[in-house]
Amino acid sequence: MKKFIALLLFFALSFTSRPLAFADFTSGHLVMTEVGFKPIEQIRVGDLVQAKDETTGKTEYHRVVQLFQSQADEAYHITVKGIPITTTGEHPFWVHGQGWVEASHLKTGDLLQDAEGKSYPIDRIEMKNSSTPVYNFEVGGVHNYFVTESEIWTHNNGPLIKLISKMLGNTGKNAAKNAGKSAVKNAKNVTRGTGDVTKVPGVVQNRINVANGPTRFSPSQNAGWGHAVDRHFTPGKNAGNFTVSQAQVKSILGRKNVIQKPVMVLDSGQYSRVVNTGQIVGTVKPSIPGVGGTQTTWIQVLTDNRGNLITTFPVPAPK
Repeated sequence: MKKFIALLLFFALSFTSRPLAFADFTSGHLVMTEVGFKPIEQIRVGDLVQAKDETTGKTEYHRVVQLFQSQADEAYHITVKGIPITTTGEHPFWVHGQGWVEASHLKTGDLLQDAEGKSYPIDRIEMKNSSTPVYNFEVGGVHNYFVTESEIWTHNNGPLIKLISKMLGNTGKNAAKNAGKSAVKNAKNVTRGTGDVTKVPGVVQNRINVANGPTRFSPSQNAGWGHAVDRHFTPGKNAGNFTVSQAQVKSILGRKNVIQKPVMVLDSGQYSRVVNTGQIVGTVKPSIPGVGGTQTTWIQVLTDNRGNLITTFPVPAPK
């Protein structure tokens, strides 16, 4: 009986105008890729994003195989570690002790997990009705990835694909996947993302304020120089690690060519710049394929709209 119902869903969804992957994030959400953080609207097919094998627990980089863009009428605003996450209600997050839980079913205090397996409680949740563009993508093989600079673990499938797969068993996985593809293909309100993002030429900031700890204008409470020191000057963590002194990094952040590097303005309120410092400053995040642990002259700097530092860390040279 379950298989019969699942097959009915499969055929019905093959002709629907609403995508099964309607579980998405608003623009500006950072996704960990092999070259550092990228806004979700900049992700392209073929990019390698950080993902986790649920069976082995191993975190590696997997290829993006499909992009989705649609319009959402309501969104859930979830705050974890002081960092806001805005997503549709269908989007699943890994909750410690529960597994995958859709955003609409999350509760304050639920423990979300990061790339290192550490758990952090949800500070608050709020649902708002507002029409906004949302983005998602399919990760080949493992179907999950990590969002925000805190690298919170999230799934890339909507609930209907998972339901059909479960009801049909192993033989239903391809059917569910094909149903999803067909639904997206037929959807009038969904377009294939190109990965392109509008850039405003010459957008610069006149300072990088290296504050010690959280700053008044930062969108994250766990931000500022204190965060950079805690995470990126400590060997052994799965993160880009500075090998020069804190004083040297502060000096680099004060250079005119670094401050006036044109920024990418993110909807989250963060401003991103990737800069070649011209000197070896540290090592690349160990888990990045091919370049993990190697020395680099490049850094990524995230600030708020007032130029207050959110975080900075070594990254590989852009390809």
